[in-house]
Amino acid sequence: MAAIKTKKKPSVTKKPSNGSAKPSNGSAQSPGASTKTPTKTPSKTPAKALLAAAPSVRRTVVPAPITPDDARTQLRALAMNLWWSWNEVARRPFAAIDPVLWHATKHSPLATLAYAGPATLSAACEEPGFRLALADARAALESAMTSGTWWSRTHAKAHPNALIAYFCSEYAIHESVQQYSGGLGVLAGDHLKSASDLGIPLVAVGLYYRHGYYIQQFADDGTTKVLYPVYDRATMPVAETGVSIDCPIGARKVRARVLRMDVGRTRVFLLDTDLAENAPEDRQLTEGLYKGEPELRMRQQVLLGVGGMMALRALGLSPTKIHLNEGHAAFAAIDLLADLRAQGLTHAEAVRRVRAQTVFTTHTPVAAGHDRYGVDMVAAALAHSTAK
Repeated sequence: MAAIKTKKKPSVTKKPSNGSAKPSNGSAQSPGASTKTPTKTPSKTPAKALLAAAPSVRRTVVPAPITPDDARTQLRALAMNLWWSWNEVARRPFAAIDPVLWHATKHSPLATLAYAGPATLSAACEEPGFRLALADARAALESAMTSGTWWSRTHAKAHPNALIAYFCSEYAIHESVQQYSGGLGVLAGDHLKSASDLGIPLVAVGLYYRHGYYIQQFADDGTTKVLYPVYDRATMPVAETGVSIDCPIGARKVRARVLRMDVGRTRVFLLDTDLAENAPEDRQLTEGLYKGEPELRMRQQVLLGVGGMMALRALGLSPTKIHLNEGHAAFAAIDLLADLRAQGLTHAEAVRRVRAQTVFTTHTPVAAGHDRYGVDMVAAALAHSTAK
């Protein structure tokens, strides 16, 4: 981009009392000389500095007309990457389609697209402002996904095979993606967004809950009631990977399909057991978050830890570090230990490797925030893993 040129305001020439003109620089001038102000040298302020000082400055060329079908395709591609959840430029085109609908769907791009009628989208395509917002959003996402990052500049060369697998039972990426309960999920969601911005090679593992956590409403008498909404997966930015695993939990194996959610550069893999081939009690494993009696919750945690490690292997991913965010994913370390033992390492060697390869963080460092299970219950649930 060429430098943007600016002109300084010309100085005002004042006439002395004897009628002779005096230039603004104070030099002598004959009465018949011109009083025109000399031409100023254009400013050499770099364009980047001007744009940084005025971030609202954008290109003024309005994109060519677009058909509603093409717009829907481009909008869906934007919606399927949750980069929009923390970058306002990518939310603008969805809000421009129908501001009332955008608010009613809790700012969900896919729900807005699903409920916007053909006439509404067609009208939006006629608006230059909408076409410009869509073009800017697509360009911003493309730039964010292809530009250099802190990791690529500082550590990628020294650690070319680095891959962190981040395990957590909940992720709060956006209010329209109800896969979280509270603070732990917010922390995990922000971790994924930061990893994306920094370019850190990180993948996340979790469970896909049919109704997420519960929501509460006030009844007429002022008491609260608990609701378990079933969310339409068509309005969730989740895609099939085509990969399934058979996770051993106790005496039988549970089929789980592996879904994928993109959070900028960060891939999130979610396990879903709500499949027709599973027994009803196994389908309940991904019905809701933090739900049910202790045995059900422990079986959920086996699915998250052991099933999560199996899913990574099925996807061809070999993490160099596993990060367990809270104890819900603790069984991932047990599975890693069992796998190392199956490769021929002694117990002591395998323990050293697991310790070196595992990171643990806790969000609730109090006894009441952690589940406890009897040795017999855990041994029965992990029978297949411990048999290795």
